[in-house]
Amino acid sequence: MNISFLETFYWLATLRSFSEAAKRLRVSQPVVSMRMATLQRDLGAELYRGSGKTFELTNAGRRVFAKCEAIVVLSKELEDEARQAASAATTGYVGVTDVIAMSWLPEFLNNLSIDSSLNIGIRTGPLSDLMAALQNGDIDVALVLEPVSDPMLVSDHICDFTVKWMGSPDLLSPGAVKDILDLTRLPIIRSPRNSYRYEKMLEYFRWHDVTGADAFQPRWIDVGLSMATCAHLASRGVGVTALPVAVATTLVSQGRLSIYDIPQEFLPWQIAAVRKRNANPNVVDPVIDNARRAARAFEQAGDNGLYFRALRL
Repeated sequence: MNISFLETFYWLATLRSFSEAAKRLRVSQPVVSMRMATLQRDLGAELYRGSGKTFELTNAGRRVFAKCEAIVVLSKELEDEARQAASAATTGYVGVTDVIAMSWLPEFLNNLSIDSSLNIGIRTGPLSDLMAALQNGDIDVALVLEPVSDPMLVSDHICDFTVKWMGSPDLLSPGAVKDILDLTRLPIIRSPRNSYRYEKMLEYFRWHDVTGADAFQPRWIDVGLSMATCAHLASRGVGVTALPVAVATTLVSQGRLSIYDIPQEFLPWQIAAVRKRNANPNVVDPVIDNARRAARAFEQAGDNGLYFRALRL
């Protein structure tokens, strides 16, 4: 049964006028008459008698009107509900590792604030915590260091960070550093065992055939998972550390940290947007797009492009 016909009968019975009902529905009076004729034929009952001042509902018409009123109200509520759902912001959660929090997270948040179709919550933390949150469904996307090996996950490359050895010029001037061995004689500020950055450090030493790493491990200073803490202690002359240069540009420009350019270089740290294969595309697609745009904006700011590269599609 056509709901528009029931709505027409509702307004006809309420206003008791074919012309007024036509105005209310923004249709012609013949359309109202046609709908009423069809409705009465479909119901097999006469719903009213007369017109204008003589308009009167029949007993069947009064019963149909009572039901019709509820149907019309519910149909309007359904339309409003659907309209509100269509216009409501999509809600999701994004996990962010600290290297992003210290670099292009402000640009990323600015993009999200402009996009009114998204309502995104941010969670920061170490890689292990973010990956656990992703697997548990607590977040929809994790912006973390690659690689992530899991057949149930999909990674989209976002950007690369250039990593350099850094330290206070008061501890060791850049000109005094010719080789990695010059740095391994000093305390090395690093993240704890089994962390991603710890594994990257060991990988670096093995890659460059730096022997005796176990021997100087007692001089390593384990400061936890905070990259900001590593940068701060290095700037105070506690030891040397390896950092993505783009997250420490302020300390470098202030002369509190020096970059040690030595032959033994780190492989770039790659950032990826990681999500489950069945993740909600209404969340992950705009998040990945905003992340890429934020990375490009960060690369173009100041001298960031010297030590940072956003992915070009």
